[in-house]
Parts: sequence; structure tokens; C-alpha cells
Amino acid sequence: MTLPPPVLGMTGAALQATFANPLASPDITGSSSGAALGAVAGSYWLGITGPLALAACGAAGAALALAALFAIAGRRSETATLLLAGIAIALAAGAGASLLLALAPSPFAFYDSFEWLMGSFVDRSLPQAAAALIPAAIACGLLASRSKALDMMALGDDVAASVGHRPRRLAVEVVALSAIAVGACVSVCGAIAFVGLIAPYAARAITCAQEIALSAKPLGLDIRAGLHTGEVELRGDDITGLGVVIARRVCDHAAADELLASRTVKDLVIGSGIGFVDRGVHTLKGVPDDWQLYAVSS
Repeated sequence: MTLPPPVLGMTGAALQATFANPLASPDITGSSSGAALGAVAGSYWLGITGPLALAACGAAGAALALAALFAIAGRRSETATLLLAGIAIALAAGAGASLLLALAPSPFAFYDSFEWLMGSFVDRSLPQAAAALIPAAIACGLLASRSKALDMMALGDDVAASVGHRPRRLAVEVVALSAIAVGACVSVCGAIAFVGLIAPYAARAITCAQEIALSAKPLGLDIRAGLHTGEVELRGDDITGLGVVIARRVCDHAAADELLASRTVKDLVIGSGIGFVDRGVHTLKGVPDDWQLYAVSS
């Protein structure tokens, strides 16, 4: 099952544009924890067993968490404010879920759901997962249809409004659709962190390189780029580390007007609609092992 990572990645990217903050993601904003709280309440206290009904409970919990974030931090808050408010909401929702499990009528509720809370498909059949993830796929499709508007809103509400978009209405739509998508995923596989935060950066790096290449075309310039996600270090004004070295070596193998990505990046953005063409296995100078490289095709 490969749908949850791209769903969380897409909602993360949409929330980052809405909040104008790179830290806005399903886990940092507390929506994942809110969805888990909603799913726990529906499953162990309301006796709901249907996958679509549980997905609705998860969506309601995620929506409440995002609404609380709006109320506490505001849409265009400072990074520290967003981070602290999101962490507070996530911790409160997590504590609420634990409390509901501890007080649940079933004495084995916590043990039954422990692996699920950590992010797992345990005790979930394929039909259950497919049924619950249908609303997630629909919500992501609607988010994708708003990509141009979100690009404008990331530049500011005034910029978005100047080209005919309605920022406040768009923000409400993004929050609602993100809540549906996150709630559906979490109700099936638990609260998954990391991917929702990292995948949008990988996808944005690819689209940024594509836009730079397209912009350079009229100037007669052919741009090549290499992309990898890994460990980096900040030393003064310089960014170094193995991730930077690998990205540089990947770029060395790129032809003119070509964007090459490592398998790590390809796997992170799976399901995003970005296409790749296998460019085979390569040896990167100064980097251990052989590396599978892929050219971005769309």
C-alpha cells in the first residue's frame, strides 16, 4: 500500500502554502494526532467499525486540530508560533487518545491499537484500506486542481487576490480537504510523521528545477540538475554534508537539460504525478556503493 505517503506529502505541501510556513505538515500542525484522536473515539467509544465511518471520524478530528491551530496561531504566523502551537495541539490530541484508550470499555484497547498508533496496517485488510482511502484520493485530486492557486497564495494573499483567487475561501477549502485526506489515512494506518514533512520538499525541489530549466530555455541555456535527500550540515553560511556531496555527484551524470534524481527522492514522491525514467546504475565519485538514478520526465 503506497497511498498514505503521497497523501500526507500532498497535504503537507498544500498546508505549507496555506500557512506560508515550511513547517506546516500533517504531523507538525497536529492534524495527524487529531485524526488519531477522532478515530480512537469513533472506534472504541462510539462502536464504529466501518472504514468509511472511521475515516469520517478521523477527518473530524483532523479538522478540529487545524481549526484550533487557526485560532491559536493564525494563518500567517511566525515559524516559532506555528511550531509551538502545533506541538501543543499534537500533544494534547495524543494525550486525549491515550486517555480514551485507557478508559475504554475494553481492557485491551491500548494493546490492540499500539502498533496502529505508531503507524501500521496491522489488522487492516486490503478492502478496508482501499475503502477508507477512497476519500483521501478524492481530496488529494481536488487539492491538486488548486495547485496554481496555492502557488500564488504561497507568495502572499495580495498576490493571490490580484490574479483573481480568494485567499480566505481557498484556505478553508485546503483545511477541509486536508482534514479529509489525513483523517482517512490515519484511520487506517495510524499517525505517520516524517513523510508528510519531507515529501513536499522533494516534490518542490523537482518542480523548482523544472521551472528554472523552462525559464532558461528562451535565453538559450540548457540547465542540468541533480537531486538527493540526505544528511546535511550547516557551517556558518555554507551547507555541507553527505547529502550535498551525493546531489553534486548525481548532477555530474546529468546531461544538458536533464534533471536526475536518486532513488531516495523517487520513492519519496511516489504517487505525486511526477514521472521518472530509469537511467541505470551508476558509480558516484567518492560515494560508496552503486546508485540507481532516474531522470524526471514530467
